[in-house]
Amino acid sequence: MSIRNFLDLTESFIQLKKNIAQGKADVGGRGGLWSNTPMTGLEVTILPDKAFLADGDSLFGQINAHFDPKIWNTKKLGLIYTDPLFERQVKRILKNAGFKRWNDINYSEQGMQGDNYVNFDVGDKLAAELDKKGLIEVDWS
Repeated sequence: MSIRNFLDLTESFIQLKKNIAQGKADVGGRGGLWSNTPMTGLEVTILPDKAFLADGDSLFGQINAHFDPKIWNTKKLGLIYTDPLFERQVKRILKNAGFKRWNDINYSEQGMQGDNYVNFDVGDKLAAELDKKGLIEVDWS
């Protein structure tokens, strides 16, 4: 499969998921472990990663902050993962989208990061808010 076909399929998949929020985020270039390149105004779309899981009354899962890999090429610029400014900016996007529990995310592990997204763990409070708004699928089994 060519990279173009892969990106087309990825874009189609993204459109099937429910958009949680969208906005522009800055990358600081300092303090992160994987990149030292600053960038302002990187367009991101925040989507659920997979179905969230239920553990009793608690929910847990991940969200991805998707970006255009032609703008931020992780092979050349490195992973955004661990950049403290980017994390604050994603939280700001969630806050501006009207989420009350916008601060309830943290970077997940390095192996969860992708070439066109940054993965975050979602805490129970934001997960419950996302579920109440119908923005995530929940596996209650």
